[in-house]
This record gives sequence, C-alpha cells and structure tokens, in this order.
Amino acid sequence: MKKDLVINPLAVLQIEESGDVISVGPVPGRGIRSLRVTSKDESHLHELFTDISGIGLGSLDIESDLDPREIELLEECGVLVSSDGVPQRPLFSCQLDDVRGYADFSARLIVNPTFEYQPFDLTNFRSWIQVRYLSPHQATVWVTDAFTGIKWGYWLTTDQAEIVAALKPSAEVPDTLDRAIVSKLFAAEVLVEPETVENREEQTLAESFDQDRYVVVDNIIPPAQLRALQNYYRAYCDQGLMRFGDDLVPGRFAQNDEPIASHLRNGLTTLMNRIAPVPIKGTYSYSAVYIEGAELIPHLDRAACVYSFSLQLDYSPEPADGISPWPLYVSANSPADADPRNDRAIHLSNGSCLVYKGRELTHYRRPLPQAHRSTSLFFHYVPA
Repeated sequence: MKKDLVINPLAVLQIEESGDVISVGPVPGRGIRSLRVTSKDESHLHELFTDISGIGLGSLDIESDLDPREIELLEECGVLVSSDGVPQRPLFSCQLDDVRGYADFSARLIVNPTFEYQPFDLTNFRSWIQVRYLSPHQATVWVTDAFTGIKWGYWLTTDQAEIVAALKPSAEVPDTLDRAIVSKLFAAEVLVEPETVENREEQTLAESFDQDRYVVVDNIIPPAQLRALQNYYRAYCDQGLMRFGDDLVPGRFAQNDEPIASHLRNGLTTLMNRIAPVPIKGTYSYSAVYIEGAELIPHLDRAACVYSFSLQLDYSPEPADGISPWPLYVSANSPADADPRNDRAIHLSNGSCLVYKGRELTHYRRPLPQAHRSTSLFFHYVPA
C-alpha cells in the first residue's frame, strides 16, 4: 500500500435511488473523477460506502477498511490522493489594492447609488466558501455596473474598510478623504462623477444583433476583475475541479453552473435584455478551459441557448496585442456546410464577448495550437 495516500477532502458520496453509490472527487491536473459502486460488482466497497455515507468519507480508515485493490481503485477515481497533491478549492476575491487608480478625476464625486458595504462577518463563512466560492476573510464593497448589470465586489484591507464603511449610497464624498484611496475607489466605480452618463451605444448593439444575429461587445470586465477572474479559473481548473471532456469537445475541462460564472450570468441578464428583441431569462452558465488540440465542431445550440454570450476570459501564451489568435467562427450556413474560408472569424480580446443567436448561427473553432490554452465562459438565455 502507498503510505502517502490520504482521503480527498473534496470527494463526496452520492447514493442513487437504485442503491448504487457514486463517488466524485477532483484530482489536480486530471479533473473530476467518478466511480459507480454497485452491490453486485463491489459488494464490500458498496457496503462500506453505504455505512459511512451519512458521516462522510473522512471516517474512512484506509489501512483497516480497504484492501490493496480497493485502494488502487479509489486512488484512480479521486477518493484517495497523495498527501502532497491534496486539492483545494480556490476562493474568488478582487483586492481593491489591485485596482490601478486614476490620477485625473473631478473634484466633486458621489458614492455610487448601487453601493453596498459588507463588513467582515464570521456568519458569512459557510455560505461564502461552500455556496458562493467567495473569500470571506475581508470586508467587501459591491457596486453594480450600469451597462452590463454585473455586480462587482472589491475586497478591502482593515484601513480601507474603516474608510469605506462610512460612505453612503449617492452621498457626496468628503474633501478630507485620502486622495490615494479616492483614486482607487473612483477607478472601481465605487465613487462616480455626478454627471456620469453611460456612453455605450445600446441601440447600435441591438440593431447589429437584429441584423447579423450576433454582435461583439468589448471590455465588459474591469481590468482588476479580469485579472482576478483569470487567476481564479486557472487555479480552479488546475486543482481538478472541472470534468475533462464532454460530448461536444473531448479536449476541454468544463463545468455547468460554477458559482462565479452563475453570478456573472445573472448580472449580464441586464445587458442581454438591452440587446435581445424580447425580454429574456437565464438558463445556465458553462465554464470551459480548452487545451491544445481542442476543437469545437460546427454546430447549432440546443433549446436552452436561444441567446448566448461567449466571453473570452483568458489565453496563453498571452498575445502581445491582448487579442486571442484562436477565432470563433460564425456562419449562416448549416453545420454541414461550414467553411472557415468563407465564414466570419471573430477574434476576441480577454474581457470581451460575442453575443449571438446560437440556435440560428452555426459556430465552431478549429483545433487549438500546441501548448496553447484558452478559457471561455458561456452564458445562455431564452425568451422570458
């Protein structure tokens, strides 16, 4: 027996109505692994898992409860992992300190009307860690982007929290406030100029979408949030928390409705309602990390994806111009007639997205080059 094996703290057991037990566990570098244990094929393991299902895998004694073959089986499926390869679930945070402040701003500022301050609170720990995948270790300030509808959070140091806690929505900012933190809060749109007017051409976006059945919307993620999201999803994938391969793309790590992606999808309902011709509602989100050789075959989307965002989040090696060299092709032809020589190749920069009618437009990607990696988030909607 390998002496360095331990119980995977993120592995879980699920008992189905049939009585079969499903074990699910993340393995760093390999993704989510699973095993179906039946009373017929694995009688001892099935009895053992059934007995401990109510108290968790932590009660499993590797040396006493398992024989060598079972140990090997449970290592393969991610219930057991090496002591130096124990996966950890990353928690998202975007530090206000990571925001690059603006040197030039109006002398008169007000607090964003959507301002929400959340103090450090021990009662948040369980829900933030296990449900929302957010770091609960600092106070935060939240503001809603007027254009996209996304609610952005910034994590605060103790000194910053003391200052931010005194602010009130829509109130004028005191002249005595330290200019360095004002600069960062202004860049994060926690503080805004009273005459701020959203200058994006919503009508133009809606008209282009109606005419072409797709439209590109650039830079919908603030720079500090983009870096934080990139770091989060790199760690999330590397820790094995996404399943490798799906029916459409064998060469990608992917997950349905990961909490951070779902938060973004809920916010983007505002923008989609401005672009789509009818009121819409969200269906699901999908996070995907493509590795070398991954290919998205020409296809049309299913019924839950009438209107969709394809958000380009990350690409490595990082392009010098910030624009992904791996295009997403869209075509008015059927999937069988898709041809990259004739179809529209759309190159997105990180933080930008394609909004498209996935049920009407064929879309696809050619194989991803060797040693390249690309991360996208997909947000899907249907008429309300």
